[in-house]
Amino acid sequence: MAGKLGSANLTAGVDTLLWTNGTTKVVTANIRFCNRTASDGSVRVAISTSASAPALEEYITYDAYLRGNGILEDTGIRIDPNEKLWVRSNSGAVSVRAFGA
Repeated sequence: MAGKLGSANLTAGVDTLLWTNGTTKVVTANIRFCNRTASDGSVRVAISTSASAPALEEYITYDAYLRGNGILEDTGIRIDPNEKLWVRSNSGAVSVRAFGA
C-alpha cells in the first residue's frame, strides 16, 4: 500500500484510530499534524493491536509540542500487520494525515 493511509480532524482529548494495517506486509508510515489555531498544543501517536484504545506503553510520541499554526511530522514509523495507528491531540483544531508505503 502506498499513499494516504488516513486523515482526521481530531477531537480534543480523544484517542482516534487513524488506520489499521490489514495487509500481510510491514508498512512504513509518516504522520503530519497541523495546528489550525494560534494556540500551542500537544499530540500523541501510538501503535497498538487494541481495538478500543492504546495502552500507555504503546505510545511512541507522547504530548509532543505543536506550536500554534505549526506542523509536526513523525517519520519512519513501522506498522506491522494487524497493528493500528492511533493519534490524539489536546486541541480540537488539529488535523492529521498519515501516508506511507
